[in-house]
Amino acid sequence: MNLYKGIRMSASMRMMRPDLIVLHRGEEGIALITTLIILLIMTVLGMGAVAVTALENRIAGFQRTGESASSAAESCMGTSVNIIKLTLPTGTVPPAFYATGSDPVPALAAPSLSGEIMGNSRNDPDTATGAGATGPDYFQTINGYDVRGDIDFLYNTNTVGEDASGEVPKTTWFYRINCLAAPSPPAIGAESHLISIYSCDYNSGVCKAN
Repeated sequence: MNLYKGIRMSASMRMMRPDLIVLHRGEEGIALITTLIILLIMTVLGMGAVAVTALENRIAGFQRTGESASSAAESCMGTSVNIIKLTLPTGTVPPAFYATGSDPVPALAAPSLSGEIMGNSRNDPDTATGAGATGPDYFQTINGYDVRGDIDFLYNTNTVGEDASGEVPKTTWFYRINCLAAPSPPAIGAESHLISIYSCDYNSGVCKAN
């Protein structure tokens, strides 16, 4: 009797083994699928990190080019103020600004610019973005940027000031300065466009932004 039971148990064990093998095989498939899913998630996260890094680099590049463009336009403002201050005492743009081909003011444009600064032409229609007769008064190349500047006389006011000798007349002239800094070549970088109003004391030549 015991021998019979042992034989039956042995047969039952042999019958269960295929089921156990099938079970293990199923578990191996689940592990493979799980591994593939984890690899897919890691790949997506890696691609996302690369994309974010590239975007941050582009933003930093745009910021650098924007700062360079602003610096070039501000330099144009400084040049414009110097031209005004040095032109007021004599009525003509000094040769230092147009004597050579590398100077900012074209030689042919110097007489008309002198007339604008001295108030012969009020609110002239020329601009930094125009061309030909309505184009800018001078050109510069600063840090890889083509800089164009325009000076326009707006109006003047007469007031009474006071110094050590008593009351003296004071004449203030107002100018609009228009500066555009564009990258060269045009397809690379950002551009900066600044427009400011300056008041200049005709007697002292002191100019300040309003």
